Amino acid sequence: MRLWRKIFSMGLFVLFGLIVSCALGFAQGEGNEEPAPMPSNPLKLSLKLDKRTYKPGEPIVVQFQVTNTSKTSQQLAFATTQHYDFEIHCGDVKGPVIWRWSKGRLFGQVVIQQALSPGQEITYKETIYPQDVKHPDGLPPLKPGKYTLLAILTTMPRTARPSVSCTFEVK
Repeated sequence: MRLWRKIFSMGLFVLFGLIVSCALGFAQGEGNEEPAPMPSNPLKLSLKLDKRTYKPGEPIVVQFQVTNTSKTSQQLAFATTQHYDFEIHCGDVKGPVIWRWSKGRLFGQVVIQQALSPGQEITYKETIYPQDVKHPDGLPPLKPGKYTLLAILTTMPRTARPSVSCTFEVK
């Protein structure tokens, strides 16, 4: 009798696993399917800095612009009141993240839908301050070298967030 209970329990466990994996989309095909083509992005992103070369400790003024280049209105969905983020990487964008604008900030947990009409643009401006008494959570002092600033539009889903980057130097 105990053996049948174990077999029955194990069967239920396997069946439950299959149902859950199918429901969550983990079930895979044969592996020879062609990937679906990625749709072209109707949003044009641009990122501008006030300079290309900074002195150590100098603030960095950033302008991140999102433009709807399509002929139809685009709905941007955000999971929080945060609409963008900035990261500074050592070297290129594949280098380590040494600073993130959103780190330590609190954002309201509310889903926001923002319509972007054809041709409409949104501009986000920030000044990134180096750490000092006035800005204790600011950017750590940057040593001379090359860096990459990555701007991210924090839309949902998280896996499809558009981004743009530019490089700058500290001398």
